[in-house]
Amino acid sequence: MNFKADHNTRLILASRSPRRAQLLADAGFTAEQISSPFVDPPQPELQDHDSALELSVALAMEKAKALAPEIEGRAVLIAADTICVDDQSKLIGTPTTRDEAFNMIKTFSSSIHYVITGVCVLAVDEEQPNEEGQNVRAIAMSCFGDEAIVMLGHLTDEQINEYLDLNTWQGKAGGYNLTERQEAGWPIIVNGEPTTVTGLPIQNTIKALSQFSIEPQSA
Repeated sequence: MNFKADHNTRLILASRSPRRAQLLADAGFTAEQISSPFVDPPQPELQDHDSALELSVALAMEKAKALAPEIEGRAVLIAADTICVDDQSKLIGTPTTRDEAFNMIKTFSSSIHYVITGVCVLAVDEEQPNEEGQNVRAIAMSCFGDEAIVMLGHLTDEQINEYLDLNTWQGKAGGYNLTERQEAGWPIIVNGEPTTVTGLPIQNTIKALSQFSIEPQSA
């Protein structure tokens, strides 16, 4: 399908993440936020996938495809999934308890870890009758993944617990938000695209949106 957005096309972020929404807004996009009904596994497993990057893209695709049937009219959906991988190649998702968050950050301390974000941009058109007279919706997708290397200096148990007391670790892959922790003075160096660590590699997302004639409002 050769999909081109028009003034009736909705741009939807399939996530309630304020960080992803802010990245889109800063890039000049106005998007609705609607959570996908797809249940994201808190601790991902490769299963049939060859790499964490492939898995993150597959999960992003599942989020977009699960939400698409709930959307009326023409729309372009953006779904993303972020996975961390420690220096022992163990996949790390989103902590569900304080203890899990502590162990994740303790593992990252004085080490490197990898942050992978998969993105699926899915365009859905209005229903049209097919040759059999059935109403169907054409879809088109552009999916990709990106990886960044994060080097975290030494954090004491006291520093980790002081952070956990803020309860801002909840809902974040790896238990932390890059920008927040950099502003708080954590010794963090990123080799790669920082927005990949935040949860939405914005430059590649802009390129994917342009395939469907979605451009920044400031452009």
